[in-house]
Amino acid sequence: MPVKFFCSVCIIMIACSAVNAAGMVTESADIDGIRYTVISDRKGSVKETEILHPVFSAAAEQIYAEYNVKRPPFFDVTIICGAGLFKTYTGCGEHTAGLFIAERNVFVFQRPSALNKKGILDNTVRHELLHSAVYNAMSDQMRTLHPRGDESINEAFCTALYPAGSYNPASGAKAIAECGDEQKIKKYLADAYRSENKQIINKAADAAYFWGLQLIKKHGKRQTFNKAAMLE
Repeated sequence: MPVKFFCSVCIIMIACSAVNAAGMVTESADIDGIRYTVISDRKGSVKETEILHPVFSAAAEQIYAEYNVKRPPFFDVTIICGAGLFKTYTGCGEHTAGLFIAERNVFVFQRPSALNKKGILDNTVRHELLHSAVYNAMSDQMRTLHPRGDESINEAFCTALYPAGSYNPASGAKAIAECGDEQKIKKYLADAYRSENKQIINKAADAAYFWGLQLIKKHGKRQTFNKAAMLE
């Protein structure tokens, strides 16, 4: 989950840094309809926005156009610098590079410079943007009832298209075969994602990756997207 970079960036507003009582620094910027907030334990982390913006804006344009989804008026993006801070704010461990919180329609990413150094920044951004495109393609009623759409298909689809890590297809194939039918696969993945056991989560990620590839091969990208968004 080719990137077309914008030649220029129009900075609409840069807010002054603010330090809260806990010593955390919050820096914000509104760039081309994307609202960035950087939370860090030190000043100067606004450079992370400069790293993320060209990747995020180009990916958003491409993904929303590809699936013919109307873009929201703005995107809310929070960058949290530091694995400890990330866990405090999101409840997710350091293995989570980013997430899209459907109920708040907001993106949260770990430090973009670190993700870029690992070679996973682009796929992490595209993975989460695809989740958001699925969410914004849904009807208002479905968004209220099922903010993550068909959650298991959604995660498998995004993981297969834009893997932000390495996966073991053999492990995934075995897990899927053990489940059998589609409903059991969905339940297995949904339960595993709510586990706090890293081994269970990693095995489920392998399964999601393998199953996503199968779904795309069988139905194609567009139909799999529609299934994730509960459009069919």
